[in-house]
Order: sequence, then structure tokens, then C-alpha cells
Amino acid sequence: MLRISVLLCAALTIGASLGNSVPFYNDDDEFSGASSNLQTNLQEQIKALVEHRKQLDKELDTIKIANQIELTALREEIESLRKEITSAKESSGPQSTSNNQQRNDHLTVQWLQSAVQQIRSEIQTELSASHNTSEIHSQSVSSLSSEVSLLRGDVDSCRADLEALRRDAELNTVQNQQNVEEIGNIREKAQSCSASCANLRVQLETAQSEWSSVLKPAPVQSKISTNNENRADSSSSVTEHMPKDYERRLRRVEKHLKTAMWSHAKSASREAEQKELLERVSQLESSSRTNARKFFNISRDLAAIDKVQKSNAQLKEQVTLLENRLDTSIPELQKEVTKMEFELAQTSSNAQVAKDSQEVQSKSLKNLMDLVSGLQDGLDENRALISVLKHGALSSSASSLLDEQQNDEESAAADKSVKRVVRDISRIEKDFLHILHTLPQDCEAISGQSGQYLIAPKLAPEELDSSNVIDAQFEAPILASCDQKSGAGGWTVIQRRTEGTEEFNRDWAEYRAGFGSPGGEFWLGNQAIRRLTADNCSSLRVDIHDIYGQNWFAEYTEFSVGTEQDGYRLWVNGYQGNASDAFEYQNHMQFSTIDSDRDISNTHCAANYEGGWWFSHCQHVNLNGRYSLGLTWFDSTRNEWIAVAWSEMKVRRRAGCAANKQQHQQQ
Repeated sequence: MLRISVLLCAALTIGASLGNSVPFYNDDDEFSGASSNLQTNLQEQIKALVEHRKQLDKELDTIKIANQIELTALREEIESLRKEITSAKESSGPQSTSNNQQRNDHLTVQWLQSAVQQIRSEIQTELSASHNTSEIHSQSVSSLSSEVSLLRGDVDSCRADLEALRRDAELNTVQNQQNVEEIGNIREKAQSCSASCANLRVQLETAQSEWSSVLKPAPVQSKISTNNENRADSSSSVTEHMPKDYERRLRRVEKHLKTAMWSHAKSASREAEQKELLERVSQLESSSRTNARKFFNISRDLAAIDKVQKSNAQLKEQVTLLENRLDTSIPELQKEVTKMEFELAQTSSNAQVAKDSQEVQSKSLKNLMDLVSGLQDGLDENRALISVLKHGALSSSASSLLDEQQNDEESAAADKSVKRVVRDISRIEKDFLHILHTLPQDCEAISGQSGQYLIAPKLAPEELDSSNVIDAQFEAPILASCDQKSGAGGWTVIQRRTEGTEEFNRDWAEYRAGFGSPGGEFWLGNQAIRRLTADNCSSLRVDIHDIYGQNWFAEYTEFSVGTEQDGYRLWVNGYQGNASDAFEYQNHMQFSTIDSDRDISNTHCAANYEGGWWFSHCQHVNLNGRYSLGLTWFDSTRNEWIAVAWSEMKVRRRAGCAANKQQHQQQ
């Protein structure tokens, strides 16, 4: 902004210097209008900047007051939490009679202390962020004030330059009017001089003709009569005086001629002056055009100042957004503190209950925490632990502990605790499996809007052993993206590419398990796709957008994927859509990855194009390759490839497929 104002003043100063050397402007009304508009625009901008600064000051004051109030409240709440934790420690200490109870209470208090410490760190982070925001606001206000002061000085200097330019323009206008009047007078005098010269020329020609007729010699006659001689004698006295008269008239004509020549020369000099005046007028016009261009540049600089003001408005909006985020984060922190207070009250009440109930509750809490951590590590470990305990490993370890520590009371308590943990884990796992089996098998059973839902597809036949025992690793639910807008809805999305942020050059294990986020780019997983399509009752829809913004789709009424032992072999049938049947070239092909080449090409397609796919000869269809290399779909109708910018693959069950299978089985 300071640079724009300096350029503006420099332009006005240059215009003023040019106006002093050459005439500046022709039209006084246009100049006065432009200068008045410029002055009003500058005044409005100064007023807007001053008002913006006042608003920023008010907002900073309100933010500081609100932050101080909230900081005081949070400090008081944290102090009360500390007191309650201290009282809980003191109240729970005398009542605990066993080492296990004290250890559980101590762990609970440590957990609460860590939670409070985490809340404290978050509050400090928010306070530092708010402090940084206030510092940024103060810096922006100081910079705005300095810019406003500089702008005021620039406006004053520009105003003085405008006054000087206006005076120069008025003087130039008066001089132009005088020059125009002088040019008109000179033209009239030149016309009168040319007329007088023409009259003198006519008189001179007349005098020359008369003089030539007088001085012309008379013809010689051989015979002169007497009468002629007498007539000549009588007229000789008259002719003697005629040459003198003619000489006198000739001198007068010469005098008039000299006067006419002098006036002609004077008119020629005046014509030269007229040409010089015309040249000066043309210079004035060119300087006027130059000044008009300078005024245009000034108006463009003012437009740039308006853009700066708009950027200031955007900065204000961003500050408002930051304040809103701060306002929303503080209530969340208060909710967390309230939640911690509630949990602390529950812990205090549990500490005051009898010994047996307190022991059960503390152990249940510990078992629940252990269960959550165990579920995160994997249900297979819990299953292995239960199987070991059922086959006598626990009894043997317990007997060995009893042999080694017969007189130790803690061994019996530990034995009881382990058995209780086993029972609790078994009960919670049963509840977990019950909840898991109540989940929908796919997105078709979901009646809500498009979004992310937990589903639990039926296991494939090869996932059950001969005794129909389900392996624990197949019991995890799947977070799937459901599309309820395309067609009749109920589509389970198995693949999405949008902008190339997710790496698709993965190995066989990663493609088997799936990767990415259902909210962005992802691959659901080959085993999950196998489970969704194992009963051969699924349809496939592929939606793609090319780099030119055109939409394409291909839908297959029959779609399934084979077992892992068969390489997740692809099978599609019943094509329809405006994109060609590109899967025809890759039907019945196994899935290839960077570490498992199963295509029929001489090259390693998955390694060359950096993505797993059902490759045959590489590039007929490849929606999982490197995004920068290009995703492709071959259009056989046009004999060219579609440059894919966005793709989404989704499956759903065919209508009436399960009913037809049941009728066929009954027959």
C-alpha cells in the first residue's frame, strides 16, 4: 500500500513538472472533475481505513477481555479438580485394605492426573494460540496505523500537487485562448495584405502598360505633310511635360510596390509565427493526451488501493474465523473438564463403597481398559489366550505358582483376578460378536443418506474350516463408504481415486487387507470384495470423470471375485453404459501386484504402471496405477483411451438373485 501511494505521488509530481514546462490540459471542466473525484476517493479510503482500525481495536479489546475471563474460569476449574483429586486420594487411602485395591486406585488417580495434564497442555496451547493471534492483531493494527499516517502525508502532498496542477492548467487555458485570438487576427491581417497586394499588382501592371505605350517610338514617314508638322510643333510643348509626370507616377508606384513588398514580407513572417503557434498547439494537445494517460494510471493505482482494502477485509474475515474456532474450542474444553469432573465424582463415590463392591468396580474398569487395548492389538491374541486357558495352561501355571509361593496371599488373589478377567473377556467378546452380527452385511441394508457406515459382510466359504469354526481375524467389521444417489442406491464403494494423494503401489498383503480412507482415496480390500461377491449375486458400477469434465459410466449386472488361492480372479458379465466394455479385455484375469505378477503380458504390468489390477496386457483398464502417469479406460468405439481424472467402483446385490437361488435349491 505504501508503494502504491509513493508511485501515486511520483506520478503527480512528474505531471506537475511537465505541466510547468508545457501546457497541461485543454478542458478545465474535465480536469476539475477528475481531480475532485480523485480527492473524494482518497478521502473515502482514509475514512474507511480509520473506521477499520477502530473496529480492529474494539475487537482486540473484546477478545482480550473474553480470553482473560475464560482463562480465569479454566484456572479455577483446574484448581478445583486438583483439590478434588487430592481429597479423593486422602479419602481412598484409609479405606483400602488390600494391595490390589490400592494399586487400582493409584492407577486410576494416575490416569486422571494424566488426563488433567493433557487438558492443561491443550489449554496452554489454546492460550498461546490466542496470544499469538492477539500479537498478530496488534502488529496488523500498528502496520495499518503507520500506513494510514503515511497515506495522510501522501494525500497532503498529492493535494498540493493537484492545486499546483490546477493553477498551471488554468494559466495554460488562458494562454491557449489568447493564442487562438492572435491567430485569428493574424489570419485577418494576412487576408487584407493579400488583397492590397493584388490591388497594387493590378496598378503596377496598368502603369507599366501606360509607360510602354508612351515610350514606344513612332514609325518613320518618308513624307510628312505640312499639317502634321504644324501639329507636332503645337504638341511638342505638351509632350515635354509628360515624361516628368510619368516619372512622378512611376516613383509613386514604386513606393507603393515597396510598401506592398514590405507588408508581404511581414505577412510571411506572421505566417511563420502562425505555423509556430500551430506547432505549439499540437504540443499542447500531445501533452494533454500524456496527462490523460497519467490520470488513467492514477485511477488504476486507486483501483489497486481498493484491492488492498478488499484484502484487509478478507484478513478481517480470517481473524473472525479464528475467533470462532477459539470460541468453539473453549466450550469443548469445558465439556472435557466437566466430563473429567463427572468421572472423578464417580471414582470418589466408588472409593466410599464397601470393599467388595469397590474391588469389583475397579477390576471391571481395569478389565475394560485391558479389553480396549487388547482389541486394538487384535482379537486373535485374546482368542489364543482363551484357548490356552481352556486347555489347562492357566491351571498348570496357577499350580506352579502355588507350589512356588504357598504362603503368599497375593498368588490366590492373582489367580482369582485372572479367572475373573477371563470370564469378563469372554462375556464382553460375546457381546461384541452379538453387536457385530447385528451390523448390515452391505450398504443395501442401510436406509440413511450417503456416507460412511460399519458393515459386516458374510464370510466366504473358504473362511470356514471343516468344523465351521470361524477364525477371529475375519470377525472385524469394515468401515465402508455407501452411495445412495447413483441409480437405486445401496452401492458399497470398493475403490475411489480423486487426486492422487494415496499411494496405490502396494504389495499383495496390503491389497488383500485394503488401504486408504473411505472418505477419500482407498481400496476396500480384495478379501472384503471376495466376501461381498462370494454368492455371485453382485453387480458392479464404475463411474469415471475424464480430464475434460465429461462423465462416463460402465455397469455390469454380474460381478464376482475368486478366492485368494485363485488370485482373486475377475468375472464380469452384462455390460451397459456410455463407456465401452473395457473389462472385456481383462475378464477372467487374476489380480497382480508389485510382488505378484499374474498377468499374461511379457512385462510386469503392476511394476511398470505402479498399481495392483486384473492385468492382461497392461493398459486396457488401469484405475489403480500411479495418478501422475495417468489412469486409463479404453474406449473401443472411438479406438482411444479415456484420460481418467476421477474414478469410483461400487457393488450392490442384484434384485431377486437370492430368491431365484432359493427356488432353484428347493427344486
